[in-house]
Amino acid sequence: MRLKQLESEGKRSKILMKTALKLILQFMVKALVMFLLTWGGLEIAVRWTGIVPPLGAHLQAFIADPKVPFKLQPSVSLASGSAGEFNYLHVHNAAGFRDSEWKIEKPIGTYRIAVLGDSFTFGVGAPNKKTYPDVLEDLLKNKTETPIE
Repeated sequence: MRLKQLESEGKRSKILMKTALKLILQFMVKALVMFLLTWGGLEIAVRWTGIVPPLGAHLQAFIADPKVPFKLQPSVSLASGSAGEFNYLHVHNAAGFRDSEWKIEKPIGTYRIAVLGDSFTFGVGAPNKKTYPDVLEDLLKNKTETPIE
């Protein structure tokens, strides 16, 4: 008798657990659908009405690219920042890099050094000649006879 009671309680707890899991899953799916519908509707409304804030000067330096999300605009100079510490001229070369102009074909005997990094490497808030890639280039040029770009 006790064994049958335990078996029946075990079956009942399994049924309750399955029911609870099913209800939780249904709730999560409904919440996800509502979230996607809400944000999707807002996105469509913003695009349809054209209610988009203008890009700041620092964001106007970028353009869409099919291979990466965005890239720097080539041959652009933008004043960025406000009066004071972060007021600078943002200059891109014809290749779209924040650097001086250089030919695509590297001259024989010249070293080219690429610097990859984050906003510190890019030099946000600094003029081109004060970014650490430009300072590094100047230091290397002063230490060697070999042309460096």
